Amino acid sequence: MPSNYNRNMDVTDFVLECRHCANKAPTEILVQKSLVEQYEDDQDPRFPLQWDVGFIYQVLRCYSCKNVTVYELAVHTGLDPEYIDRSNDKILYPCGPESPGALPGPIQAAWDAAMRVRKIDPNAFSVLLGRVLDVICVHENSKGDSLYKRIEHLAAERIFPEHLTKAAHGLRKLRNFGAHGDLGHLDEADAPLLQSLCAALLMHLYTVPALAKDAEERLEKLK
Repeated sequence: MPSNYNRNMDVTDFVLECRHCANKAPTEILVQKSLVEQYEDDQDPRFPLQWDVGFIYQVLRCYSCKNVTVYELAVHTGLDPEYIDRSNDKILYPCGPESPGALPGPIQAAWDAAMRVRKIDPNAFSVLLGRVLDVICVHENSKGDSLYKRIEHLAAERIFPEHLTKAAHGLRKLRNFGAHGDLGHLDEADAPLLQSLCAALLMHLYTVPALAKDAEERLEKLK
């Protein structure tokens, strides 16, 4: 990265996925402020050391949806002089949708895919959350030639209690509305309900058991 952190730029030199519309592209820079400081170590005058450490804050605007993102770039030229490692950069605004914890890999991937279209199209969102439900059934070895039957199998095996069986069927039915145009359509107001139904299933199956296990392990260490 060039040393002039307050340089004027019109566009980022990296691709950013917009959390508003999921468009992936360089982004317009509206405002940039550097809080990077320079440090020196001249204990050995033959080999003086100098490096920059700090953060750069940018207000960015998506070229696609025109919404704004606040972005934090982490700078440490002593460790990453060419600014190749961007693992410490992060989006400060808007906050990303929180994922239920301890999800198995395939289920996490299906959830993440659904979240990318959450604000783009509620019908597509419902279809991809329906896929999350399908992947849950595969992971739990559910039997049946339809999603309805697979949900009922999980209920019969007591993997789903009654209230979560109703939640799973509610998600399944909403998925059907989103997938089939002749049944109707969903709008933006339906997205929070879809997400909450799916998140409730995931938390019951994976997040809560993982938290309970963590608590037991912590208590064992305290004894």
